[in-house]
Amino acid sequence: MRQLFIFLTPLLFTIASFGQNVGIGTNNPEPSARLEVSSTNSGFLPPRMSYAQRNAIQNPVAGLIVWCTDCGTSGELSFFDGSSWNAAGNAGNSTSGMIPIAPTNLNVTVTSPLVFATLSWTDISTNELGYRIERKVGNGIFVQIGQLGSNNTVFDDSSITRNTTYTYRVYAYNLSGNSEQYSNEFQITTLGLPIVITDSISSIFNNRAQCGGHIDSDGGAQITAKGVCWSTNINPTTELSTKTYDGSGINRFFSNINGLFPNTTYHVRAYAINSEGTSYGDDLTFSTLPGTLTINEIYDLLTGGSTRSWKLDPSPGANALVVGTEGNPSEYYSGGPLEPNCQIDDVYTFSSSGTLNYNANGSTFNGGNVSPNYNCGVDRSYNSTYVFGPVTSTLEGLAQIQLSGATPTLFIGTTDVPENFYRIIEITPTNLVLRAGGRSGGTVFQFKFVRQ
Repeated sequence: MRQLFIFLTPLLFTIASFGQNVGIGTNNPEPSARLEVSSTNSGFLPPRMSYAQRNAIQNPVAGLIVWCTDCGTSGELSFFDGSSWNAAGNAGNSTSGMIPIAPTNLNVTVTSPLVFATLSWTDISTNELGYRIERKVGNGIFVQIGQLGSNNTVFDDSSITRNTTYTYRVYAYNLSGNSEQYSNEFQITTLGLPIVITDSISSIFNNRAQCGGHIDSDGGAQITAKGVCWSTNINPTTELSTKTYDGSGINRFFSNINGLFPNTTYHVRAYAINSEGTSYGDDLTFSTLPGTLTINEIYDLLTGGSTRSWKLDPSPGANALVVGTEGNPSEYYSGGPLEPNCQIDDVYTFSSSGTLNYNANGSTFNGGNVSPNYNCGVDRSYNSTYVFGPVTSTLEGLAQIQLSGATPTLFIGTTDVPENFYRIIEITPTNLVLRAGGRSGGTVFQFKFVRQ
């Protein structure tokens, strides 16, 4: 017994001298290791502990090994790789009872024109319940924007906007917790629409003007088309035929606006197109100088060069129908509101091929020559030919229209016009004044139309 005591005494003294860390074969054991064995010809039996106890080890060093008693199906050997715990013999892949491994190779692509960003990554974990996707905007903080189940490796982000920088990252999770690392971060900057400025309007004549624009920003994509578009209505678009094409690129451009009508107010704005879409500059207005319209210009205004539809002006106080004499067209009847059930929705469509379509939309307003007088009656819609040309009499008018039949089968405005002879008194791209009768010095009917 005395000999055994003498033998153990130096060993106990050696253990005590190292405190909580034991080194075998080394005088400098790692502080994070309970036991460090240095040997080239024998092994060791590692400590046994639970998953929670293993994860509570402070500052584990790479290479630290323990037996995790409740990891896997019946326990497994775990080692720390410098950043996370792994199952020994299965490096890079977690197993049940352990936190999952973060995905790798995160990549992000953006559709053009802008719709969404598609994220994809490589799944290297075997025990994830799913993935959570985080995003930050500019220099902001990361926030979660989505979550997917296990084995999913693609996510679409449809909440992105133009001209914005986004950074993405992804991590895996399961019941044991989140992956200790994130995937790589991936940053994108979305494209934007161009920024285009409408330049001032100059060289205004009775039938033409000049304008143009310049590009402040291409939105990060090539400018494929630019120019100006114009209309008598506010905010014209490139859907109209009234536009110029002034090349591509970011250089300043100058536009000739032709085919205008005298004494008419127009709206114009510059446009620029890139892969993200079309943008416009400010809407500017100008009025052409007075001038005399040619007969062809009047016909183009009436028909739009193909077809154009007109309806009686329904605005309050317009007095779209008046009755009187040539010298005073409203002498007998100074006008009033249109009949809402059968007059306000009448549409007259003139074509450049010499046909007129009248659409009553269910009911026609009867004049004094059809019963029930001055009331809604049957639908008298028709298709007819007409003859257009200069005014052939000394009466007032820019041009004249002659229908090919008699009232009340054919008419414009009301069934009881004196004759199917109409003079264009005024015309612009949006307004038309017709006067019926007057050749025999009798009653005239005058109508105000607006373009439909």
